[in-house]
Amino acid sequence: MRHIPAPKPEQLRVLYLTANPRIWDEDESGDLIETRIRVDKEVSDVRAEVRSALHRDSIEIDHWPAATPLDLLRGLTDKKPHVVHFSGHGGGKALEFDNGSLDSPEGVEVQFEHLARALGATSDPPRVLVLNACDTLDGADVLLAAVPVVIATTTEISDLAANLFATVFYRAIASGLSVRVAIDQARFAIDTLAGGHGDVIASVTREDVDLDALVLVEPT
Repeated sequence: MRHIPAPKPEQLRVLYLTANPRIWDEDESGDLIETRIRVDKEVSDVRAEVRSALHRDSIEIDHWPAATPLDLLRGLTDKKPHVVHFSGHGGGKALEFDNGSLDSPEGVEVQFEHLARALGATSDPPRVLVLNACDTLDGADVLLAAVPVVIATTTEISDLAANLFATVFYRAIASGLSVRVAIDQARFAIDTLAGGHGDVIASVTREDVDLDALVLVEPT
């Protein structure tokens, strides 16, 4: 009798959106300066950590750089991700996507209420939304209409802290640990290696979600 192998567990699909448009801010003297963040370095480090994790073949990270609002829709439709991750600028209950222009790479603000509509405009909504940008917890409750778990930041987050959050979080996830443990490990890394304030990482969930029981990666 011919042996038919059992199907492998489904890979965890992560849609990793990064945007680093031209953003202007004021320095201590009140002069305008262009703010740039190391989102590409973050993705490179996350991939390196996942490659060395216990269940590295059980997670697929699909990076979309210079992501526009339409890229979000394309990624949801084409990839059907379990996790949607955004790294870039945030605040004011909004994210700054790229405008896709070569001549004038300014940001496109997407309010959380509109983001929720985009995340819900799919037959296979994601299970987790990660917002690795400054001050994204405020107003995040509206996103729960589309996704059961939102991981966000309570205030500003430095490049170093954002990098540590992402790399430690995804290594823990790729090692088969729960979302709660992955968040706790990321907080510890920020506390010890980025000058403290690990509680900048927070989460909101639907009432029926238990982060301690939520394990996103099954071993292949």
